Amino acid sequence: MEKLPSIVEPWHVVGEVTEKMAGEFGLAAGTVVAAGCGDTAANALGAGVVRPGMIFDVAGTAAVLAGCTDRYVADVNNRALLTMRSVIPGLWHPLAYVGGGGIALRWFRDHFFNHFRGEKQDLPFDMYRELIACAAEVPPGSEGLFFSPHLGGRMCPASPDMRGAWLGFSWGHTQPHFIRAVLESVAFEYAYYLTILRDLIPDLNLIEARVIGGGARSNLWNQIKADVLGVPYQPLKGTEFGTWGSAMIAGRAAGIFGDLAEVAYERAHPEGNVISPSANEHDLYQPLVREYIRWQTILSESFEQMSDKSIE
Repeated sequence: MEKLPSIVEPWHVVGEVTEKMAGEFGLAAGTVVAAGCGDTAANALGAGVVRPGMIFDVAGTAAVLAGCTDRYVADVNNRALLTMRSVIPGLWHPLAYVGGGGIALRWFRDHFFNHFRGEKQDLPFDMYRELIACAAEVPPGSEGLFFSPHLGGRMCPASPDMRGAWLGFSWGHTQPHFIRAVLESVAFEYAYYLTILRDLIPDLNLIEARVIGGGARSNLWNQIKADVLGVPYQPLKGTEFGTWGSAMIAGRAAGIFGDLAEVAYERAHPEGNVISPSANEHDLYQPLVREYIRWQTILSESFEQMSDKSIE
């Protein structure tokens, strides 16, 4: 124990700003310094994900999905979910993430959508809108086309040998199909995580998903996720949720805030109307989710075997 730091609450005062540091950073000497927390925990607090049954979607470069539960669970069978303690006492965030979330869409934009006869074109600011508009032309399920977004290996569960894959494309598939398949792949991966979470906590009632990050600006992507997961999606106003979460913790340490759960929930403001799932689309997606999960198992085994042979 003498080699490890003490475990304390995030708002626990661990020191104060010294005279030297005050001069270097422009802070007031004597300002209290709190222990703080990790980035995802701070983001979840900033987004007001502080009630059991809520879901937190970080639609960024990587795609992170975290639940909110009032009990600790360990995914010992699948080894996919990590269980992180919430800033709020008594709450936990079982989570998993895709390394190729938003960056997979960017990869497709840069190397396929933004090329003409092999030549790279200008990159207008609204090109993501064009991508999403193309994807909206395609029906749910991308007419049998699947995409595996693990271009740099699968993170949860750990399968570092995995790579990306397109499955099921035919002569009838066009560029918009491939774009929509990228969007749907993240939703399918999320559905896999929630399948595990529901097995671990069968009575957990999922009430709302709060989404932040660049991908949160896409109503189509939010709708796809809502339809696949069967959970209402709510984008939030603002951007720096982790910074706001850390500020709330500092406020608690300084005696400005009391109940962080109430402060966080009340001050996370919705951006537009909640996006409700379609019952018909949800039913349509469920066999596709099962097929996606089955393909992930096959791909993981295949890439692992390929890696073993290359070592030999």
